Amino acid sequence: MIFLLNKSTRLTVSKMLDITSAIKAVGEAFKSLFDYADTAKTRQSETAIIKENKRLKKAADTTEKMLCIFSKYVDKFSDDDQKELKKLLNTFWENN
Repeated sequence: MIFLLNKSTRLTVSKMLDITSAIKAVGEAFKSLFDYADTAKTRQSETAIIKENKRLKKAADTTEKMLCIFSKYVDKFSDDDQKELKKLLNTFWENN
C-alpha cells in the first residue's frame, strides 16, 4: 500500500517506522538494564549469604574449641553449672 502514497507521505510513514523502531530499541535497552540490575542484586544477596555462613561457621568452630576447654574443668563447676553446661553442650552438638 505504500506505493499508492505520494513521496512526502511515504517519507512520513518511513519516519514513523524509524521512530517506532527507536522506541522499541530504547524499551529493549531499559529491559536489559533492569534484567542486569536484578541479576546483580541476586548475586549480591548470594554473596552476602555466603559471607554470613562463613562467619557463622567460624563462630561455631570457636565455640566448639571453647566448649572443649570448659569440659576439661567441668568437675570444678558447681552442680548447677555442670548441669547447665551439659544441656548447652547437648544443644550445641545437636545443632552443629
